[in-house]
Amino acid sequence: MRRWQVAVLLVVACGISAGAGFWLGFREAWTLGVAADLLPRGARSVAQLEALQAGKIRPVSLGLEFDVDNGLSWGYVVVNHPLRELWAPLWGLDVLPGYERYLTRLADYRRDHPSSTRADLFANAPESRPDLQESLRDFARLERDVAVRRDIMVQRYATKKGPSQPAR
Repeated sequence: MRRWQVAVLLVVACGISAGAGFWLGFREAWTLGVAADLLPRGARSVAQLEALQAGKIRPVSLGLEFDVDNGLSWGYVVVNHPLRELWAPLWGLDVLPGYERYLTRLADYRRDHPSSTRADLFANAPESRPDLQESLRDFARLERDVAVRRDIMVQRYATKKGPSQPAR
């Protein structure tokens, strides 16, 4: 066999391997990722159910508010992902129409109910713990990023209220 034939064969074999690896790896990881996420969600739900049964509504409310903000923040990542146009043909999933309905619902709620998560939540470490200052600065930066993405998504997806349209 000649060198160029070996080179072409190698390129074709690598392309087929990469395609199969992508298809079987990333495509299956989508489903597996969702499945793996359900276990901790279920455990968190047990804690929230126990809190409700004990009459402790505030921790459950804060947890759900946090979920709304996270949904908007990660929704920003999903709708602005550079490869989102490839998801439907590669994975056989057309997530955006359904996700946009979810985003509208989250954005409408957040528009009418301001977030209880403050951007300055991690601004200061207790004086007794100066070793936490750097970590708290990182958390504060991340929280500001979440607030920016959340607010962008509310502006983009919240339905516009007319003069006769009541708040939801």
